[in-house]
Amino acid sequence: MIRAFSLLLVVGLVGATVRAQPPVPPKLLIEQIEDAWKARADKVKTAEFVLEVEEFYPKGSISKVNGISDKVLPREDGRAKFSARFVMDGLQLRLETDGIKWTGSKIGPTREVALCGPKVNKRVEEAQGKPYQGYVPGKVDYFQVMRDPFRPMTRHLRGVDKQVQVFGSSHLQDYRAASQSAVINGAMCTNITNLSDGGDTWTLWLDPARDWLVTRETFIFASGIRTDCDYKYTSVAGVGPMLASWTARTIGSDRDALKTQSVRVLASAVNIPVLESEWNLTLKPGTRVHYEVWSPSATAVIQPDWTYSPSPGTSPALLRGHTA
Repeated sequence: MIRAFSLLLVVGLVGATVRAQPPVPPKLLIEQIEDAWKARADKVKTAEFVLEVEEFYPKGSISKVNGISDKVLPREDGRAKFSARFVMDGLQLRLETDGIKWTGSKIGPTREVALCGPKVNKRVEEAQGKPYQGYVPGKVDYFQVMRDPFRPMTRHLRGVDKQVQVFGSSHLQDYRAASQSAVINGAMCTNITNLSDGGDTWTLWLDPARDWLVTRETFIFASGIRTDCDYKYTSVAGVGPMLASWTARTIGSDRDALKTQSVRVLASAVNIPVLESEWNLTLKPGTRVHYEVWSPSATAVIQPDWTYSPSPGTSPALLRGHTA
């Protein structure tokens, strides 16, 4: 049964005074964080969450983020709002979203279901103006499948596992201590950072007094685009702090607002039985499914049980030996 709780939505970033601290041996600090995160993960074997997501896209913001110069996307200010359901059993996840979302070209009704993990790895999506489409990714990519609404919760409960990759291509073990402290939402926090090969910088501010919870996250692209996200927690009996809400703001190198996202956890349940049916995903007859597992990737017409027949022009040799 889902247990509901009230939440306070964060609508603004709290200022913080940053101070230098005596350096902590990087390996020791990361080991302390890793131990705390693993202890939290061990307390939560299964979980279910219901989320509400609201997003705001200023006119032209998508074009700026993606470097599109010949189109203005979106054509006017746009607001998205959708519900989400998130089921976790070990490293196997079920992610559902339904509502008004950015579809790739405009904001409109979209429904998506994704199964991600070692047991099942596939998803379906139905968006306004687009056909019902299925996907079989080339690998178990938690970062891409989870997307913004699900990454923080997965990191909170499974971030210590190297398979999950909730930091893009990096892991907790790739971070280093930055020897700084700041008061964030009334708590003294310290930060760790990671610099990618492409010049992107990821910084996590953590509260050592609360088992190294992530209180603030900052991601700065090499292009100068920046996202800041603040996190709020509630207490769950037998588990401890659990994410309750978070707000992310993205700005461009010129300081123009590009996106605001607010997420609230409306209900949660932990250590509950998860039905095997959660990992079944039945398709509509004749659904086209894109197979990224093939090399080169290809599309086939799939039956409800995920068996397939080749699309016109697909070489039978390409399909030999492949299953959904």
